[in-house]
Amino acid sequence: MEELNSIPRRRERIDEFYTIGAKLGKGSFSVVFEGTERSTGIKYAVKVIKRSLIKQKLLDREIEIMTSLRHPNILFCKEVYEDDESIFLILELIKGGELYDKIVDQGEYSEEESRRIVRQIVDAVEYLHQNGIAHRDLKPENILCEILPGSTEELQLIHIKVADFGLSKMFSREDLFTKCGSPIYVAPEVISSKPYDQSVDLWSIGIITYVLLTGCFPFYEEKKNFKILYEKISNVRYEFPSDPQLSTEARDFVSRLLVREGKDRMTPQQCKEHPWLQNRHQKDRT
Repeated sequence: MEELNSIPRRRERIDEFYTIGAKLGKGSFSVVFEGTERSTGIKYAVKVIKRSLIKQKLLDREIEIMTSLRHPNILFCKEVYEDDESIFLILELIKGGELYDKIVDQGEYSEEESRRIVRQIVDAVEYLHQNGIAHRDLKPENILCEILPGSTEELQLIHIKVADFGLSKMFSREDLFTKCGSPIYVAPEVISSKPYDQSVDLWSIGIITYVLLTGCFPFYEEKKNFKILYEKISNVRYEFPSDPQLSTEARDFVSRLLVREGKDRMTPQQCKEHPWLQNRHQKDRT
């Protein structure tokens, strides 16, 4: 396991170093603005977290994790400023929006496009797990996108960045038992309120892959009846749609992640070796 080093927080006025611009988005505990570094003119995203809206322990954990990660598929945090009221995270600026919005606009993706995206998510999760971190809230809303040059209407080339580590935890230090995450993406063992491990992230990858390939959720309840939804998840009760038609390899990949017991799910390394991600004997749909 690698040793990660978080960067120290700067107790200086952020406006001396950055010009704060337009608001880019808003979350439960934070607001994100565009910021321009005065010394270089480079633009960043400035995430402003109000101390009064979140427990200090959770805030410290998110900052420690965010500032220690260095991976091409994980959102980069350049530095952190703080004052008595707020924390300011200086993050790389990704202008392509959330993967969720891309799915809503496009519907399902081809297997080739899906595979390119899933490979990157698996790489990011493998890096996190190698460093003792479970994300615990992987979903398209927490994955940012950049559309790469060379994209066409038939084939969209997307570079992804896993973001939002507010629910992440270092399983190398603490047990995982908190019931957290978004209902549609949550793993069976989280619902049961029993201790669990980092394999919950692999369940989420299975959900994301299914959504990319089909444009819909494997577990869904129209009336938002969480009791029924959780029963479906706990019993792993889902089907693949007849349209679009998916390859045997794609179905197998998803099926080896949407497994009731975490110990029976593929690891990130096994995902990378799976024929679907390897594109062996694969017949992509057009």
